[in-house]
Amino acid sequence: MKLIGTGIFLTLYLSVTGAMAQTTGLLPETKNSNGLMYMTGGIGSEESEAMQELGKKWPLLIEFSQDHPQRALWISDVQIKLSKKASKTPLLEIITEGPILLIDLPAGEYTLDANFEGRPLKRNFKIEAAKANRLNLMWPVVK
Repeated sequence: MKLIGTGIFLTLYLSVTGAMAQTTGLLPETKNSNGLMYMTGGIGSEESEAMQELGKKWPLLIEFSQDHPQRALWISDVQIKLSKKASKTPLLEIITEGPILLIDLPAGEYTLDANFEGRPLKRNFKIEAAKANRLNLMWPVVK
């Protein structure tokens, strides 16, 4: 019962905080795919900062960048395929619209296949209940 109450509270909290931030124009639209809520964006400093802050309350925040001699560069248009670790069926297949992706995932083990400019990266990760998780995907510089 406690878990159900926590889930309802989290859903309401995310809806209210997301709606408040979206009305101020700081956050992109929350989308739904196969029952998973997600948000992709982070273009510009205001939107990026708002998504980083909201990401502290979401189960998963992923940042996408490319290595560069001076400093890492944010990237977009990353092809994403997310699956349960033991499954070949994707839960989420999208192309990012910015360098940040928030996903409301239940606890469990997952596989993320990401592709940027024809170069794949794969990560296995675990989501723990009631914990904000962060993944940083950085592609090496093309030589």
